Amino acid sequence: FGSTTLYDRYVIAPTTAEESKRHMKEFEKAGFHGCPGSSDCTHITTERCQYNLKNNHLGGKSSQTTRTFNLTSNHRHRILHSTRGGPGRWNDQTMVRFDQFIMGIRHGTVLQDVELELYELDRN
Repeated sequence: FGSTTLYDRYVIAPTTAEESKRHMKEFEKAGFHGCPGSSDCTHITTERCQYNLKNNHLGGKSSQTTRTFNLTSNHRHRILHSTRGGPGRWNDQTMVRFDQFIMGIRHGTVLQDVELELYELDRN
């Protein structure tokens, strides 16, 4: 139910430059032009984990078994994308490799019509 009905209803990733501009306002004010959202991993505690999988789901900052999800959101608490979840032992660097939204932006297959402004560093 959560991964089908609720996900499709509440998690909506921008697909065009027009849609992504609505999510970029706060980032542009902070100097991050072209940034559609913030990403981070979160660990969700699982109460039941098969014994043979327990070591994979222990890790991070918890002594309990967890699932790890990489979330991308804007600063208005809107979730733009989430991964399916991985073992609790996986950290941000591992989870971002499985994040289709972030990797799509990186490889130019997602939001390819959004321009990122780069500034020269003035060392004077």
